[in-house]
Amino acid sequence: SQWMAQFCTRQSGITVLTGPPGVGKTSYVKGLLSRLAKTHRFFFIPITNAALLTNPEFVTFWLRQGRRYPHRKVVILEDAESLILARDDSSSGKVSNLLQIGDGLLGEFAKVQVLATANCTLRELDPALTRPGRLIGWREFRRLSRREADRVAAAKGLSLPEQPDFSL
Repeated sequence: SQWMAQFCTRQSGITVLTGPPGVGKTSYVKGLLSRLAKTHRFFFIPITNAALLTNPEFVTFWLRQGRRYPHRKVVILEDAESLILARDDSSSGKVSNLLQIGDGLLGEFAKVQVLATANCTLRELDPALTRPGRLIGWREFRRLSRREADRVAAAKGLSLPEQPDFSL
């Protein structure tokens, strides 16, 4: 995909995975970890510690990582609504910090990508994030219709219970 090509070649930027709980965002991230283990180094930062991303001491950490490993560096922020939803008085600094590390000079200098997940829709994201060219990519996850789930189940040799829709 176009997103995967950019994700594998760009040294900085932001990717956002959105959708309601239980639709496969975390499963997708786990698959990425496995698929890209040889070319990418993944770091999980709890959302409560997201301010570390722009802490001057942490920037030194990113530089050391870049010298030590040839891998692309990706920070994973799960349940990142407080960082990516439209800004209000309490979140303005958080959104700005994310943009600095993901798409600003700081991100270019530290060579860090950010992969954020959130239980929301793309329309709810801060407009600064969704500006053309800002994101490496985004993907909105949703529940699968019965027909879509039947196709996946058939390909995997699985049978499904009777219900109208499914999550991964």
